[in-house]
Amino acid sequence: MAAAVEIVAPDMELGHWTSTVDQSALIDQMLAQVPPESRAMAKTMMEQQMQASSVTQQCITQENLTNFDLQMKEALSAAKNCDFAVTESTSEKFVGKMTCPGSLINIETKFVSAKRSESIITTEVAGMDKTTITSLSEWQSADCPAGL
Repeated sequence: MAAAVEIVAPDMELGHWTSTVDQSALIDQMLAQVPPESRAMAKTMMEQQMQASSVTQQCITQENLTNFDLQMKEALSAAKNCDFAVTESTSEKFVGKMTCPGSLINIETKFVSAKRSESIITTEVAGMDKTTITSLSEWQSADCPAGL
């Protein structure tokens, strides 16, 4: 049995970050299962629903980075009946795999610089094709907006 990989805090600027998730591949996959005569309406509805959730904001503090290992473990253990394995974790890269009944999710995040990270999330769900979702996170400022 392989030893557990230590989760290392990434090299990130502190402050306000935004993440943009591109879910177009997921929308395309779902639309392929919709009858052609209903596809245009379904595409509009899906894009409106997914667009609202495609940009998130967060405030990265020194405490976040100091407790990064613990926070990652808590976030990943929230998924019931799933096993999560970290295969690589450095200040520049994070690679992990979540195995749940009927699905497999691979996550690879590259910290391109202290102000930018890029993630590729590949999902394999029983009965569906493999789907790839990409995410781009960028530092906005040292100060976080109120409420973050």
